[in-house]
Amino acid sequence: MPVSKGLSFAGFPVVGLQLTHDATSFAPDSAATATEMAAGHKTTSGTVNYLPDGETPLKTIAGYAGQAGMKIGVATSVSLDHAEPAAQYARASHSSDYYDIALQGLANGLHYPELRPDGRPRTLP
Repeated sequence: MPVSKGLSFAGFPVVGLQLTHDATSFAPDSAATATEMAAGHKTTSGTVNYLPDGETPLKTIAGYAGQAGMKIGVATSVSLDHAEPAAQYARASHSSDYYDIALQGLANGLHYPELRPDGRPRTLP
């Protein structure tokens, strides 16, 4: 019978905790949860990288990386203007502001990947 050595991450030197509710709901949407992961603050559902007041912008880890001269890229299986990837590089008072989110990606130096979502190389038509 195999002997359990425990879970590998149990020995990590740093431990974190994330609660999955947003600022006003116990059932948040993807915009609120992605904002919490990217910026470290709770917000309201439907909001990307703003505090619950809807006016105070949040800075993401990608924002700090870009400021440090690092390239910023997002690997995703959904469009880059969707709430989860957008939370890495954009701000939106409504997560459905796809056009504005996409423009922010261009303005913020987001480097678009050379792979398709299925991992195969992109080909020209």
